[in-house]
Amino acid sequence: MNRGFQKQKGFTLLEVMVAVAIMAIALVTIIELFSGGLKVAATSFDYTKVTVLAQQKMNEILAEKEIALNGEMGDFEEFLEQEQNEEKKGYGFSQLKDLRWESQVESYEPKIAEEDAPEIESEEVQALTDLEQEKQPRLYKITLKVLWQEGELPREIVLTSIKLQ
Repeated sequence: MNRGFQKQKGFTLLEVMVAVAIMAIALVTIIELFSGGLKVAATSFDYTKVTVLAQQKMNEILAEKEIALNGEMGDFEEFLEQEQNEEKKGYGFSQLKDLRWESQVESYEPKIAEEDAPEIESEEVQALTDLEQEKQPRLYKITLKVLWQEGELPREIVLTSIKLQ
């Protein structure tokens, strides 16, 4: 009998090393994709919460009886305190820094295409006295911008509304 090399069943060391390397590369790629998905989900969650806050602030502005042409600024102090309490429970988010809002109220004149504009005699326009013009309802454009920092990145959302007063 020939006691030389006999054909053995199984994998060689080289085949095992190649298989492990391929599995390691695939595993690292899957973990990176999962991590990226979590970051996108967290950012989406932040935008959703900030949008709700912005809508609440816009509703406060729209509910005011008298609208003044001005700009205002502020922060969400109460919200930030609530978030700190939620973080202690484990479901808050701490990525938001410097959460603040800015509003701007301006008089709004809608642009009407010339073919859609009603024809008004100049005498009719002059017939309106200053008192009558003040009684006329006016449109106001309200722009609310909410700004914050997410890590090192500046973020913002802008809501715009029109109010008739």
